[in-house]
Amino acid sequence: MPSRGFTCITVGREEYELIKAHADGLKMSVRDFIVHLLNFYLQHIDIDIKKACIRASISKAVRDVREGRYEEAVRELREVMAEVGDI
Repeated sequence: MPSRGFTCITVGREEYELIKAHADGLKMSVRDFIVHLLNFYLQHIDIDIKKACIRASISKAVRDVREGRYEEAVRELREVMAEVGDI
């Protein structure tokens, strides 16, 4: 059973050689290179999630305006503006 906090990933010889070549080119260990890649992907996933949340909030604000809930729409749009500032 693996230690807590660790994940085991099995890759083939060709995949490992490719990862190692990139890591060597960047003067990084294979482990550090994989961590770097995972962090890069997580940042992009986070941005996509924020964009989806922003779209949903704008849609909700539009519904609120159509249904006469102007104060809720304004509140929702303020939250959207705060989110946009974070991207």
